[in-house]
Amino acid sequence: MSEEIKERFEFILESISLIETRFNKIRFPDDLINSEDGITIL
Repeated sequence: MSEEIKERFEFILESISLIETRFNKIRFPDDLINSEDGITIL
C-alpha cells in the first residue's frame, strides 16, 4: 500500500515539474500559440 502511494506521489511530482517547466517557457503571448511541440496553450 505504501509503495503504491509513493509511486503516485512521484508521478504527481513529475507532472508538476513538467507543468512548471512548460509555463516557464511562456514569456510572450505568441508563445501560447507557437509552442515548441505544436500544442496551443490557451
